[in-house]
Parts: sequence; structure tokens; C-alpha cells
Amino acid sequence: MNDPLPPSSALRALASMNSDAIGGPLASDLPKARTGITGLDEITLGGLPRGRPTLVCGSAGCGKTLLAMEFLIRGATEFGEPGACITFEETEINGVAGLIARDRGRTMLAISLDTDGTRVTAIYGMANPDKLAAATRT
Repeated sequence: MNDPLPPSSALRALASMNSDAIGGPLASDLPKARTGITGLDEITLGGLPRGRPTLVCGSAGCGKTLLAMEFLIRGATEFGEPGACITFEETEINGVAGLIARDRGRTMLAISLDTDGTRVTAIYGMANPDKLAAATRT
């Protein structure tokens, strides 16, 4: 495992807080996977949490996919790390909002979302491309 980058003085002060005082692990307590991206490893106190999924959210065009590809390519070429990127396309599944994950054109997962208009109230997932064929046909 690579050594984390030294944090700035402000981040070092935050990282020195006692994790017991806040009721859980601090970002600095977690093993990290360096991104190799200038500035990101510093503000994340050494990189993204190792062995945990990282959800990247934002509006269209803000750079989510670019960040993921940069992380994967640098991880493989600079740090010898394996990686995977899972992206979802927004769609409608049986008349409700949903997300589809595909691998080389084959539907791997469908998630439908119940909403109350402002927030998600239930999430349903199905990993069976045969049953999803009718819902995902374009």
C-alpha cells in the first residue's frame, strides 16, 4: 500500500481530532487508495477509502466520468491497482423512474425507484437480464 500524502496544516488539525469524540472513524483513520490527482489526495487525507465503494454525484457534464476514468487509469498505471467503473443510465422501468447498468450492451442490473415527487421512498433492484428484456428494449 502506498503511503498517504502529507495533509495541509488545516487538514492535519482536522485529522488529529479524536474519533471517539465524534462517534466513529475519521477520514484519516481509513486505509486509502491514492488517486494520483493533484489536490484530491490532499483534501481526502490520502485518497479514496480503500475497499469501499465511492459514490460520485453531480449534474451532467460536471466531470464524474472523467474523475472515475482518471482514478482507474492512474490506479492501474501508477499504483498497480485493479478497478471497475459502474455507470447507470436514467430510464423508465415499467412506468417508474429507474436506472439501468449495462456491460457491453447486456443489461446487468435494473433499479426502479418509488418517489413522492421530491425524494426516493423505495428502491427495487433486479439482476436478471432475461426478465428485463421487455423493460430495457430501445
